[in-house]
Amino acid sequence: MVTLHRSIEQLHRELVVICTMIESMLSDAVRSLSESVSMLDDIQELQPLVYQRAIRLEHKCLELLTLQQPVASDLRRIAAVLKVNQELSSISKLAVEIAVNASHFNSSPYSLVTTELEQMAYQSVKSVSESVEAYIRADESRACNAFEIRGHITKQYAAVLDALKQAVKQDADAVVEATYLLECARAISLLVDFSSNIAAHVYYLKHGRILPRRQRVA
Repeated sequence: MVTLHRSIEQLHRELVVICTMIESMLSDAVRSLSESVSMLDDIQELQPLVYQRAIRLEHKCLELLTLQQPVASDLRRIAAVLKVNQELSSISKLAVEIAVNASHFNSSPYSLVTTELEQMAYQSVKSVSESVEAYIRADESRACNAFEIRGHITKQYAAVLDALKQAVKQDADAVVEATYLLECARAISLLVDFSSNIAAHVYYLKHGRILPRRQRVA
């Protein structure tokens, strides 16, 4: 049993490393938006390292489940690591997607990056950070912070869409850049869905069941 507990703690530490790497990718992705500096090379360099770690972590989880046949809280902890690992992998792909689209409109003569989009990006990254910290510390109050941010992002996304529509109406030649910005906004909005899923696993660890989406409110 001691060996199993130590193995689970090692899984947890591995997941924390992956969290740190992905938060770095997200920070670079937001810089691509707000500072008009392409961070795509840095992000693409980091992603395969994240992928390799995520695959190794998944294999370790499955190995423990097969060989140790854990039950109760131990089973929940391993299952949560597996699920959170999957959510983080999805977030890493979105970070690349944001940077790829940002690299296109950074070279455009138009400047359509709205205040709403920048705020939306920072809030989404904050949501990921809050959900990760909530999971690491098993802190339900921080999980609620991630759920609250999700509600704000929905409103900000609508504001960004309106801003892009107005920009295209005023200048039809801006449609290409607006399309890239729209893809960025879509990816940013998806970040909070995945971070909300991570936060929900805090509830799962403590109560043994996944919190339904309709209940994920602050």
